Amino acid sequence: MAMLLRWYRSFRRDDDAQDLVEYTLLIGFLTLAAIGLLSQVGVNVQGPWTTAQTTMAVATTAPTPAADPPSGDGHGGHGDHDRH
Repeated sequence: MAMLLRWYRSFRRDDDAQDLVEYTLLIGFLTLAAIGLLSQVGVNVQGPWTTAQTTMAVATTAPTPAADPPSGDGHGGHGDHDRH
């Protein structure tokens, strides 16, 4: 019993463990704050991200305008066959 009492008294005087606990609590608090902040940022970014993704999907699936086929008269197919 005396040995347990000596260990308890030495433990109370030792400040190194207290510093470790304080830094651990600080890191835990900062981690929770970062998770909360990033969760909120994720919600705020989701709307614009979805809009951009939809716009890109529509742009890649939209048909391209048909090119004016060349007429073979050397004018590039502009339809001005009467003027030379």
